[in-house]
Amino acid sequence: MLHASHPKPVTTRHLLGRLARDRLLPPVEHVLPWHQCLRALAASGISVSERQFSLLALDHWYDGDEVWRLAACTPDPDPLKALPRAIPWYRAHLPVSEHRPR
Repeated sequence: MLHASHPKPVTTRHLLGRLARDRLLPPVEHVLPWHQCLRALAASGISVSERQFSLLALDHWYDGDEVWRLAACTPDPDPLKALPRAIPWYRAHLPVSEHRPR
């Protein structure tokens, strides 16, 4: 199995900050310890496992070199460079409203 990923890792904090700057997500107002995040997740009633949540909430990285080699193309040095071009697609296809800074 191959994971399509950029060879340069992006931290969750950096990605969420960028999505907030582009108004796809509200800005992060405070950081919670992991145990408090898990309690909030359990209290939310949504059916997301701790493992699924950790894949989104914690920094992790997959080696995507093989994907790029097989695709015979070179990734841009900035893994988030194409994000502005993708914003209209996310707004059109996902339940995303434009978040305004408070």
